[in-house]
Amino acid sequence: LYNELIELLNKFINITKGFPVGGLAGQVIKKISDSDFDYTWQDDVVGKEVPVITEIGQEYAISNSKSEISSKTDWEEVNANLSQRQRTCAYGNGYYVIAGANGEISYSLNGKKWDLLPSFSNNIITSMAFGKNKFVAIDSEGKIWISNETPLDWRNIEVKWENLPEDATQILEGVAYESGRFVIVGDNGLVAFSDDAEKWEEIRTPYEFRTIVGGEGKYVAAGVDGKVAVSYNGDDWSDYSDSEITNQYRASCYGNGIFVIGGANGLIRYSNDGINWNT
Repeated sequence: LYNELIELLNKFINITKGFPVGGLAGQVIKKISDSDFDYTWQDDVVGKEVPVITEIGQEYAISNSKSEISSKTDWEEVNANLSQRQRTCAYGNGYYVIAGANGEISYSLNGKKWDLLPSFSNNIITSMAFGKNKFVAIDSEGKIWISNETPLDWRNIEVKWENLPEDATQILEGVAYESGRFVIVGDNGLVAFSDDAEKWEEIRTPYEFRTIVGGEGKYVAAGVDGKVAVSYNGDDWSDYSDSEITNQYRASCYGNGIFVIGGANGLIRYSNDGINWNT
């Protein structure tokens, strides 16, 4: 997995500052060369699991399962004041936010000093996004939360999910913001979209998406059975899956003109348009 990721980044992403990547084994790969043509990588170990990575100005922070934050090129550990495993992170208006199990949430203005906020959910915060001057968070029990301007004052948005199997609970898996619209994906084929994060329109698709990312005016979602689809509005989706890939995708990101999706068995795929993919 790490060798593949190094090769991918070396070939396709132009990075001039440290770019760490963490995995479940706790290994961190970070770029330490400033040359565009001579990429040098270094390994570090910070705990047993590293599920969350976020950028902090010109530095980066990694959150591990020990509820500690590692930042800067020497991976200095600081206390994030969290007791639960983190699941997601977001950045907006100068605030870095990390959240996870039992609704625990912590924020920082510099990646070094973290303050714990009151939990606003008893469930797992599965994903967060920032857009239109507001943070949007979703959880494992189908709830949507909003905090305007800062991550300090959260409120629940009442949404009644329809077209669910009897006695089923809607699990929300991912949220992304792009081109003025928020899009949420979840189980039972759910895709929901909103221009203000207050009123949501729901559709059911044939896909079981587990992650979504926005970039270049489009949304790329991926999930169960290796499915990958692209939408320009959150409503109409085109399938760009590879029939030979059945791995479940769990993570996605976009940067420097490249979409990256990752999943089971160390699978990593990349694309510069979300349509044509390399493995």
